[in-house]
Amino acid sequence: GVCWLLIGFIDGPAIAPGDLQGVRQLLLFAWLGLILWRVVRPVLSWLGERFVLTDRRIILRRGILRPQVVSIDLRSVRAVNRKGGVLYLHTRSFGPPLAVEDIPSSRKVAKLVSRLT
Repeated sequence: GVCWLLIGFIDGPAIAPGDLQGVRQLLLFAWLGLILWRVVRPVLSWLGERFVLTDRRIILRRGILRPQVVSIDLRSVRAVNRKGGVLYLHTRSFGPPLAVEDIPSSRKVAKLVSRLT
C-alpha cells in the first residue's frame, strides 16, 4: 500500500511528468517483489505439502521443485500429541518430538495414529 501511495504522489500534479521516473520504476519493482515474497511463496509452499497416513508409515512431503520426503515407520512412533492444528510425533529416531503443522482434522489423525501404533 505504501508503495502505491508513493507512486500516486509521483504521478500527481505536484511533480512534473518525467521527474522521478526511476524512483517510480524502483517502487513498482519493490511492490512486485513484496507480493511475490508475501503471497506467492507461501501459496506455493502450501500447495507442495502432503501428509499421508498409511497402515504402516507416515509420509511427510514438502516442496514442489525439490521435494523433501520424510517417512516415519509407525512402529517407531511412541506417542502422539496434538495442540490445535499441530501434531507432535514422539519417535525413537528423531529425539525431540517432530511437529507437523496445519493438519486438517488433527484430532482424528491423532486418534488414528495412536490406534495404529
